[in-house]
Amino acid sequence: MTIEVFNAWANRYFLSIVVILALSACDDKTPNKMLDEQHYQLLQMTQRDEFDEKLLNQTLQSTHLATQQAALRALVQLANHDAANKAQAFLHHEQVALRELAALALGASRDERWVPSLRSQFEREQSAAAAHQQLLALGQIGGASALQLINQVLTSDRSLAQRSSAAQALGILLTWTDTRALDLSTIAVGDLLNMAQTSGPESIAAAFALSRITQSINGYQESSLTSAIKSASNPRAQALLIRAWARFTHRQDYAAILPLLRHSAAAVVIESARALTPFVANPKVAQALLEVYQSADETVQGEVLTSLLSSKDNRVVAPLIYPALLNENVWQTGIALDWLAQQRPQEALAAALKVNAKAPRWLQVKALQIVSQTDPAKLKSQLSELQVAAHDPIYRYFIEPKTSEDNSEQVKRRPLPPLAELQLAQGARIRLTTVRGDIILQLAPQAPVNAAHLYALVTQQKIVGSVFSRVIANFVAQGGDTLGNGMGQVDYQLRDEWSLLGHRAGTVGIASRGKDTLGVQFFINLADNLHLDGRYTVVAQVVSGMDVATQLQMGDAVLAAEIIQ
Repeated sequence: MTIEVFNAWANRYFLSIVVILALSACDDKTPNKMLDEQHYQLLQMTQRDEFDEKLLNQTLQSTHLATQQAALRALVQLANHDAANKAQAFLHHEQVALRELAALALGASRDERWVPSLRSQFEREQSAAAAHQQLLALGQIGGASALQLINQVLTSDRSLAQRSSAAQALGILLTWTDTRALDLSTIAVGDLLNMAQTSGPESIAAAFALSRITQSINGYQESSLTSAIKSASNPRAQALLIRAWARFTHRQDYAAILPLLRHSAAAVVIESARALTPFVANPKVAQALLEVYQSADETVQGEVLTSLLSSKDNRVVAPLIYPALLNENVWQTGIALDWLAQQRPQEALAAALKVNAKAPRWLQVKALQIVSQTDPAKLKSQLSELQVAAHDPIYRYFIEPKTSEDNSEQVKRRPLPPLAELQLAQGARIRLTTVRGDIILQLAPQAPVNAAHLYALVTQQKIVGSVFSRVIANFVAQGGDTLGNGMGQVDYQLRDEWSLLGHRAGTVGIASRGKDTLGVQFFINLADNLHLDGRYTVVAQVVSGMDVATQLQMGDAVLAAEIIQ
């Protein structure tokens, strides 16, 4: 393949991903036309967790593609054997869009009985998009037969796009399914390493798969991995390869990672700092990390500080811990408090008692947690110092006794909004104003119920004041927390709405604690998080302000939120 041909292919492949992420593709038509009365009846059916054979037959046999798609999405949501059985017939449909959704429904069932059907259709599949979903479905289901086919594709002369899909499917299989009975020595690590060094999007899929391998495999040597890291031309793939090295059981060649602390891509620096944490006792490593800490931006500094504070050498820690406590960057203050809480509880208590009402909400919560764990008798006085009213959820969280009812998993399902409300949210844009700047989201038609919920939270001003309580650089920035400690939620739950949209950088997902436990918290993908596909709902896409999103820090609040379209 000439470089011109390869570049043309890469451009077409990249554009196909963009089209999917642009909330279009074959999965949806124009927003208001897509949501009609029949679609609403299907949403009511899934809300009740019922399998309405008559309604499904009627909608699946419709002459309108959008109605058939809505019916198949309902089968994806039901995610049981009956739903998969109904969807299975559409694996062979002439419409590519329906074959894609049928594969998604079979994958959602997590049932190995559908592996033969998926394998059979994949062998004859002519559409790259449908083949992609069939491979991902095999990864979601897992098992020896699925692994065998995925490996066959990786080592075959099939198109680079299909081998890329197989790499992602392998990563998903290794992440979510039980692999204890599988022979992982058959994994084609050589092919993955070669693919990870290319410049196209397939490099990310291959590096992702390698980052999910947790056991020693024949032919998978540290030297071959570090060689791939040095040769990788895609920084996002390089960051994942460093993550793969960090999971290597007996890694020793930290010298191969040290130069990457000076890389121009923040993702590479962040993953390098994390990977070098076990070697921080080495003076060369500690010095290199310290130099980065002194010159990097705030996001990188937090990660490097965490690595440095893992040192057992007081000569490394002492000059850092107390300046971090007083740092204007409160993220570093929180990191220092966490370290003191683990290593020097009484000093942590003293520092926590100095946190006042002017501190960010999340830092107040962290201080209260330290006080409650170290000296509970001082908790009420600290609550008073922070001017927390008795009706404040923070007060109730720390003071009111926890009862069996508090720990109940019986949370009610949020009622399905009227059709008009769902239609109103279709494709709408939301502006979130933070201290770092504005982030504009476009709601995804593929998740109508969760999109309408986020729309309602904005119009009711329930998102204003919530914080990004979980920010992991090069992974996600999770917001919507109304409590400030990661526990802020609503007293109801929503169902998952898995779709063909992938969790690429800039997409917005809904956090959950398991299937159909979605609530108020959302997360912005700061990187391509391929393992989340088919497991977490994509509700929106960042269309402006991604540079702001990557600078978010733990505790940053939503200062304002509004619908702008």
